[in-house]
Amino acid sequence: PTFPSTRRALDLFQQYPQFFDTNVNRRADHALDLTSPFDVTERIDAAYAMGDVSLLQNRLRLVAGVRYERTTDNGRGVLQDNNAKYQRNAAGQLILDAQRRPILIPAVATDLIAQDALVFKRLGARMHTSYGDYYPSLNASYNVTENFIGRLGLARTVGRPEFTNLVGAANVTQIDFDPAGNTSGAALGTIVTKNPALKPWTAGSLDLRLEYYTKSGGDITLGFFRKQIKNFFANSTFLATPAFLDSINLGREFEGYQVTAPFNSTALVHVNGWEIGFNQPLGPLTTIAFARYFRAFANATVIRPLGPSEADFRGFSPKNINWGFMFNRRPISFVGKWYLIGKKRLAPTAAAVFGVPGWNYQREKLRFDASLDYQLTKRYSLYLTGRNVFNDRDQQEAYAEGGPRYAKFAFEGEYGVTYQFGIKGTF
Repeated sequence: PTFPSTRRALDLFQQYPQFFDTNVNRRADHALDLTSPFDVTERIDAAYAMGDVSLLQNRLRLVAGVRYERTTDNGRGVLQDNNAKYQRNAAGQLILDAQRRPILIPAVATDLIAQDALVFKRLGARMHTSYGDYYPSLNASYNVTENFIGRLGLARTVGRPEFTNLVGAANVTQIDFDPAGNTSGAALGTIVTKNPALKPWTAGSLDLRLEYYTKSGGDITLGFFRKQIKNFFANSTFLATPAFLDSINLGREFEGYQVTAPFNSTALVHVNGWEIGFNQPLGPLTTIAFARYFRAFANATVIRPLGPSEADFRGFSPKNINWGFMFNRRPISFVGKWYLIGKKRLAPTAAAVFGVPGWNYQREKLRFDASLDYQLTKRYSLYLTGRNVFNDRDQQEAYAEGGPRYAKFAFEGEYGVTYQFGIKGTF
């Protein structure tokens, strides 16, 4: 593959600076300074009560509790008004030209940086939200035999929205500037924004787990979990209401615009999954004397989320598998681990790219990590770790349902191998 050379680009800039337009970069840097900062303070107050009891000659143990959490968020982000660069009359209405288009303020008509200074107000938008609820839980474990344990977990949990979904720029694009026009939705204008009114999701969770401990010091586990999620995060398009405009610090003149923003889905979302794993020393399984220094391990998680089409399942990987081995013979200790991460959604793409809404995906990827320790003394040891030792590349795809296979590939990135080394001590 061919890659651009930053060194040659610098040489070209130094020899022929007239080839480069630095004003473009200056405007981009200025806009980034205005739009990227945000400030959020989150306070969580909580109280809990818990109790446990053992029954059936201590074979059955129950732990139950409930906690109350109250969350308060206060934040500031960029306030964006795309019409601030246009002239207005004494009544505050936009002044239009013969083509019914707004007229730029003369002082900034040819200065794009000055226009951005009017459009973006750094940390000019404010948000406040608070919510609280009770979250009970029950955990039970039962010793079927000395080496075989069954576990049950029931809980109500909470997932708070990311700060970047609460505070950020509201990108307003006005299409119809005619005050006498009778349009609404995308024909009037569009707003792409965050949602300060976004609620946390709550989930009723069930966890079942069986654990078997071998006499040779190993273990085998099998588990199933199910989550029923309410108020799951999703993306939606709707018409701007006065209440929503107030929540994102926009005026009532944008009422009826088409809004694209995160919201809480009214439909329930279910996440089902299976887990299986084992950890076993190899010495008892073979007559080879050297095997006693080795231990093998593996575990896998398979997840299946079910929900409405607008549900935001980005970041959910349908499978995660890792396996490897450990070698321990003083003074050397070595761990090698492979891990496989299944294909997952990253971010939505605009409908204009494929004709219909699509997604960016991270392809399935396999990595190998390793660590080596060398014991120098009773208290000190040297260590060396490596991540992605074989320098495998990340690949991404971008497509909508029904797209041809040859058009799915987006890009490939090589991020290299990360090594750490040093000395460890215990005191």
